[in-house]
Amino acid sequence: MSDDLVQCVERYLAGQALKNDEDKLIQNGVFLALLVRRKVSTRTRVIRIHPSDPDAARLLRFLVEPGLAPELATVTRQNRLFRGHILRITPDWDRIARYFGKSVVELEIVLRRYLPPVVRRHRDTFDYLLRNS
Repeated sequence: MSDDLVQCVERYLAGQALKNDEDKLIQNGVFLALLVRRKVSTRTRVIRIHPSDPDAARLLRFLVEPGLAPELATVTRQNRLFRGHILRITPDWDRIARYFGKSVVELEIVLRRYLPPVVRRHRDTFDYLLRNS
C-alpha cells in the first residue's frame, strides 16, 4: 500500500470518529434537555409516561432500547382501570451520572441549576432537535 492511500484512510477514519463524537454529543444534549423540560431530577424515582406521549419513545430510546449506555433504566407497564396503561421508567441515577462523568449530586446541580435557563433561552433550538431526533 502506498503512503498516500494509508493517509487517506486515516483521515477518513478520523473524520468518522469526529462525526460520531458530534452525534453522541448532540444526543446527550437532547437527552438532558428532555429531562429538564419534563422537570425530572435525580430525586425523581419513577418517570410515569403515557405510551402515546411523543417523549415516551425518546426517553425509551435514550434510557432503555438501545440506550445511551447499558442499563440506565428499567421499564414496567402499569395497567390502569378505564384509562389504559402507562409506562413506569425507573432511572438508575448512579449509572446516568457516571455516564456523564459526574456524581449524582453534581448531576442534580446541572439538572436543576445550570440547564433550565439554557433550555429556556434556546427553546426553539431544543424543540427543533427534539422534533428531529
